[in-house]
Amino acid sequence: MEKSLITLILFLFTLPVNAKYTPGLGDLSCGQEGQKRCTFLSREFWLQGSGGCDRGLKSIKGKCRQGKRNSLKDHSWTTKTIQFQRELQSNLPINQISFLWIHNSYNNRKDGYAFPNHKYSLTDLLDLGARAFEVDTHLIGKRLRLCHGEYNHLGCSLLDRLYFNIIEEFNIWIRKKENQNEVVILKIQNQSDGRKDLLESPLNHHLKDLILQKSDLKTDRYPTLNEIREAGKRVMILDGPFSYSFSKKGKRTKVKQFDEKLCQFTDEQGEEVLWKHDPTFNKGLSENWQSVHWDATNILGFYNGEKETGKITPKLVRKLVECNITALEVDMMSLAHAKEFIWTWEEGEPKNWGRNKRCAVINKNGRWQSEDCQESLPFACQDQNNKGLWKITRYRGSFNEGKTACQRGKQFAHPQNGWENARLYKNNSFSKAWINLKG
Repeated sequence: MEKSLITLILFLFTLPVNAKYTPGLGDLSCGQEGQKRCTFLSREFWLQGSGGCDRGLKSIKGKCRQGKRNSLKDHSWTTKTIQFQRELQSNLPINQISFLWIHNSYNNRKDGYAFPNHKYSLTDLLDLGARAFEVDTHLIGKRLRLCHGEYNHLGCSLLDRLYFNIIEEFNIWIRKKENQNEVVILKIQNQSDGRKDLLESPLNHHLKDLILQKSDLKTDRYPTLNEIREAGKRVMILDGPFSYSFSKKGKRTKVKQFDEKLCQFTDEQGEEVLWKHDPTFNKGLSENWQSVHWDATNILGFYNGEKETGKITPKLVRKLVECNITALEVDMMSLAHAKEFIWTWEEGEPKNWGRNKRCAVINKNGRWQSEDCQESLPFACQDQNNKGLWKITRYRGSFNEGKTACQRGKQFAHPQNGWENARLYKNNSFSKAWINLKG
């Protein structure tokens, strides 16, 4: 038995090297969605830890097709509504836009991780509406792998996913026709032990034409979504030792340190509140990312990330959105989390949008619905100097009267984020009122 095992190990180490295998990139001819299955003679077959196809894919008639990578169902309305919200904010600096921010996105159950941070694959999370992703790279042997480990690589192994494979998965998704207008943020934690070449090779090969360069911008502030698109780019890199990396400013806050009643934060030692909500943030002037995170990792009881950080429940998501926490680092992301991330339309709305119901109203619960533009309703008026101040007019009229219905210093408007929306519906008494949005 022992002799047979030694023979097998020697066989595996002496397998012929596939000529198509490139260090830092892998075998670009096989193993990914739509490509042929890698054979057992391919180095990638053995290195990726999932056989002939990359994780989440399955071989059908010799080609790699969607498997566990695409298992999330019934999310069409949620995805479209989250996309609608991003477009409402597309002229705001990107740090002011609400994002579902996926902590340790590679560490998911569908990819076979034993102690996952997420239920669903990277592709499913992208399809659901997440647009910011953290990847933790560690040099294991001669290759970069993705691992929720310590700075000395403790906790990492040869079973962890290859870094270049997840960049390939990003590349496949972002180049699909239905995603051609989407912008994705990648935050790369660098534990490559100086192997910048291994970090940058897959980015350059797969995404170079899409990566935002600082020279693409005419401003020193964070760019807007539309500015990124106008530059012909769709990938923004945060951190990492690259010339095109943008820094992520601001403090990362644990759930336990967040006071949803006051939109306040405490420091890591639990001292008293350091600052009430950044006074410049909702004016679009802040350079910070407002970030709250949850670590769902639980390793056999001796490490419990959730105990340390606290848990972001679907119910808490709405409170975070209404405090304008723009980077929600949600672990174990579910459809329920994504639905609570929505601060605009009531579920199923807008109905008959652009037909007989072409105008938007806000209800007393803060959700929006489509309405006949001739309906007689009051108007939502926003203070021009303080976006958190709203008044509902006593005067009632059709939608087209909105521009003249608001008094001096205020304008007929619609909320641009969850914080403005909450200030409108929580601080005013009304059944429903017009907001300035028309299909």
